[in-house]
Amino acid sequence: MKKTWINLLLAGLILSLGNAVTSCKDEDLTEEGKQQEQENKEQFLLTSEFWQVIGQLSSAEVLPDDWQNATFEPGIGEASDKSSTTRIVPTNEAEAAAESFEHLTGADVTGLDSYEWKRDFGTLTYQRLHDGTGWAAVDVDIKQMPGLKRIIYCTPEQQGLNASVPGVPYYRFGDVIKKKNENDEWEYWVCVRPCFGPEKKGDMHWMCLGNLPDKNIKSYTYTKQNRSWYWPVSLTTNYEHIKNLSEMIYAILNPVQWADHYERNQSEYLFHDFSYANIKYHNRYFWQLVQMAWNTPVASAGNKTIFELLFHRNMKQLEDTHNLNYFYGSANGPGMLTWYMHLNTISVSLNPKDPTSFKCRNLLQQTRSFSCENNDFDIRDFSREGHSTKRNVIKAGTYVYPLRYATGKQLLGTQPNCYQSLSGPNDIHDVYVFNNHYKLPRGSDQEMKVFGQKDLDDHSSTPY
Repeated sequence: MKKTWINLLLAGLILSLGNAVTSCKDEDLTEEGKQQEQENKEQFLLTSEFWQVIGQLSSAEVLPDDWQNATFEPGIGEASDKSSTTRIVPTNEAEAAAESFEHLTGADVTGLDSYEWKRDFGTLTYQRLHDGTGWAAVDVDIKQMPGLKRIIYCTPEQQGLNASVPGVPYYRFGDVIKKKNENDEWEYWVCVRPCFGPEKKGDMHWMCLGNLPDKNIKSYTYTKQNRSWYWPVSLTTNYEHIKNLSEMIYAILNPVQWADHYERNQSEYLFHDFSYANIKYHNRYFWQLVQMAWNTPVASAGNKTIFELLFHRNMKQLEDTHNLNYFYGSANGPGMLTWYMHLNTISVSLNPKDPTSFKCRNLLQQTRSFSCENNDFDIRDFSREGHSTKRNVIKAGTYVYPLRYATGKQLLGTQPNCYQSLSGPNDIHDVYVFNNHYKLPRGSDQEMKVFGQKDLDDHSSTPY
């Protein structure tokens, strides 16, 4: 059986960030302080697990401090016509349904007919379906989410639905938009999985790697030393699209290696749930064209390339690192007595010499605990520049990106049209769009193009 997320939390594992973590020794604490710190860690774990689940099931952007008494509306999938408390998640195969449950809970249910995941705040019960109505279902019993009782992972046909998305959608993999946040600052969002007719995907999925608004930052001032700490809260826990982001970056940086892998392993699904049968629409030539576009200065982004805009590094610098590091999930600040902070990070290997690294099978999570008395931390540095030069719990110069996730519907505030831009009177603007960049037609009446070497040769000599 493949490793679960929980099994990946290995205490002795040293990540690229790990050698920078420091904390107080237990003997430095009083007995009262040790008890308080233990309670603080237990509360952090409970809050983290709750946000891991609710952050994926709901459309909530932040976790309120009083989350135990809050009510969350379901945001996963689409409401079923048969029941208002059932949500339908389009899924092409049983393994992807099982993996989605693993993303929610950390439990590996591959090959199981049923599994109950239970915590103080509620229960999720996985059931493999054998009646032809879907691949699997999850019964949901969470007090804070009374509007969701069941999730069904299925193809549209299994539910008797028509989810056809014909033609060419407006946005493709790697397209970038900008959106004004509550601080009146621009956030840059990249499309990590678009609407895609052949796989019957009717919504788009986006990630933001920085530019955190105030609602995603908490601060604390330590009066004894007159210093302040700023840490992230309510970042994404959507592991499916964290992995899709990472696979997309790998494909852009290493298009030939990415395509070769799937040619050798045609039974594997790309981007969690896309079949090899449709890889021709996202072949090596497509990714090479995306790479060329991402490496072109964009006037509306201050003449930065997309690499520089999103990662604060150029393509060569990103290639040389061979990994990506993210802040994700919940984080909490110092306890009342011991001033400890807890922070979640993920490290993803993107080594082009490892043909399986981009599948994120070695997606590594780590919770970092450190004393605010002995360390500085300011997430705003990472939010603005991707790294910090200050004395920090993260080694100076190490790039770590705070991740947030949204669907097209969540960004727009209403169900988007797959064939139209999100731009409008909503402070959303296109920054880079593949179809526009290469002057390609789009729309429900257009045929999706399969790219070849000639397209690459033609565009290689065209200035943009």
